[in-house]
Amino acid sequence: MTEFRYVWMGPLLFAVGLFAWSGCEGCEETANVQSLPLPFQENFDRPTLGEAWFTERPGRWQIEYDTKTQKGKLCVWQARNMPLFLRKYLPRDVVIEFDAWAHHRDGDVKVELFNDGTFHATGYVLVHGGWSNKWSIIDRLDEHNRNCRYIRNKKRHENNMRINCRRIKRGGPIRNRRYHWKIIRSGDTVFWYINGRLHLKYQDPMPLFGKSHRHFAFGDWVSRVCFDNLRISAYQKPVTQDTPKPRSPASAPLQRTTQIPAAPIPRTIGTSPKPLQPKSPRTPRPMVPKVTRLPLPNTIRLHPRSKRPKLRIYRPHLYDPSRSNKRSTPTLYKRRKFYIEKR
Repeated sequence: MTEFRYVWMGPLLFAVGLFAWSGCEGCEETANVQSLPLPFQENFDRPTLGEAWFTERPGRWQIEYDTKTQKGKLCVWQARNMPLFLRKYLPRDVVIEFDAWAHHRDGDVKVELFNDGTFHATGYVLVHGGWSNKWSIIDRLDEHNRNCRYIRNKKRHENNMRINCRRIKRGGPIRNRRYHWKIIRSGDTVFWYINGRLHLKYQDPMPLFGKSHRHFAFGDWVSRVCFDNLRISAYQKPVTQDTPKPRSPASAPLQRTTQIPAAPIPRTIGTSPKPLQPKSPRTPRPMVPKVTRLPLPNTIRLHPRSKRPKLRIYRPHLYDPSRSNKRSTPTLYKRRKFYIEKR
């Protein structure tokens, strides 16, 4: 019984060894193909794609080559998220430049960075004019914001993945207008420039890089899009050194043409200082009315306008201006009222 158990192990070990030997041979071929010389340039000035590119829909991705001018461009139509992958490894910090334009009003120009080289939306997805030329986005591992919705439900997350929500901007490309793209990935940030202006910026706390995130691809959905003049190079951060400011040479002392007159010598001999004098006491200010156009105290006036003229006594309100800063108005004392009958 024990001998029968181990009879099947011989063919299994032989199959595993054969698979490993064939896999290693294929690994050497892929290693030779996937080495990317920098800077890498691709102008598509040839009739066929070549071995450097891979896609699941080879009939959709074609090079339109002009035999007269001997120039070509990469065009696609109805790709339906079947990208054209570059069989080369990207460096971690990279600069990618190319020209892109759309022949339909729907726009929908797509590019994918740091994907696995086989499937769609396995890295950073950049879309210019998606959803009928309404939006431009940078998304991570998706293009429909599913990653962000899934993480928003998780309020407590160890890596705080809520920052991975896509960056979005309204607008897209104009039909048949050529745009120059420049994509820079520096550290954990992806910068997207269009015609020299920053279009979108995406910062990822967990940057994609490694075995399954190191390829580049052109993408498309339904509209007809063309690409040309691809250039890939390594990004080098600008080194800023604080150089000391050069010192100005010491200037020669100024030579005066005219002589400055000497100050007079103070007379100290035979003079005595003045004795200290006591300060005069402060005299209080008199109490005066603020308004001088008031009638004199205890003045009697009659009011002829009223039916019954009243006799009132006006007295001015006195105040001390040194103690109070409030405005004072004359006070009307209605102590006595005399009613005079009309004759």
